[in-house]
Amino acid sequence: MGHAWATRFGGDRVEAPRGGSIEYANFRATCFAQEFGIPLTVTGPGSTRYDGPPLPAGLFEEAFEECERRAVESGLIGYTSTDLPDEERLRLWYRAYVEVAYECLNEAGHPTTPPPSMDVWVEGYPDVWYPHDEVGAEAESMEGACSQDIVDLLIELGRRDEADSTGN
Repeated sequence: MGHAWATRFGGDRVEAPRGGSIEYANFRATCFAQEFGIPLTVTGPGSTRYDGPPLPAGLFEEAFEECERRAVESGLIGYTSTDLPDEERLRLWYRAYVEVAYECLNEAGHPTTPPPSMDVWVEGYPDVWYPHDEVGAEAESMEGACSQDIVDLLIELGRRDEADSTGN
């Protein structure tokens, strides 16, 4: 369970965390290539993939940390993947995953495991339930319909909250 941060160094595939923007994915791919000689493929907003031969031990982690640090310094992203968001932000993310993504997946005929309680999810972050975990490979093809990008989900949650507050 959890982010697509399941990194394999056996030589065939390494994925970085999902989420974010296409700009960040492009930034990361450029940084990896120019600074570390590691070619990444941009696979979507905030998502990159390495499909090359095995890398020297620790090189991918070093590249990721350095390029992420540079992205923070440039203002492209607000914090790194190793920074844990505060409880208020996690509660908002939980709502977005449950009220937007989980509902969308079920409505689209892709039922997924019901979410844990908000308190359990917040306490367990980052190793927690995500609505797309069981959808698997289909998740990539569903991006437009049922996004797994937290930014998209938060925007939709904001729209819904705004509509609720105005009675629409």
